[in-house]
Amino acid sequence: MGSPFQLLKDCAPPVPLSGGDELKLCTDGYVLNFQHAEAQSLETAANAEMTEAPDDASRKERFERLKEVVLQRHDVMREMFSHVSDCYICSIAFGLTPAPKPKPDRKLLTQFLARLTRAAWLSKMKTSAERI
Repeated sequence: MGSPFQLLKDCAPPVPLSGGDELKLCTDGYVLNFQHAEAQSLETAANAEMTEAPDDASRKERFERLKEVVLQRHDVMREMFSHVSDCYICSIAFGLTPAPKPKPDRKLLTQFLARLTRAAWLSKMKTSAERI
């Protein structure tokens, strides 16, 4: 039987919406999504600077900077998760809540039933007129 826990290395990091999907967010969600994208790009840049450091002293200094940037991104992600859990529009945009299904047009169904009733009534009238 499989374990209900998932290893951290198997988890994909949450990524901000992009490619037009971010336009489906509310105003607050859009701002938080932008801040998340910005923090993620800063983290990527800090990581690249750290790996390209020439000596241990500068590597440690850049590692401290990377830790600060990661903490900033985590703060933005916490705010975003909190907002998405409270905002219906954003939860739909992130795919956490299914979009509402459109209601069928009841007017067409009632019109169909009315026509069917009229056709049945005309048919009865025709058969009764033929009997006379």
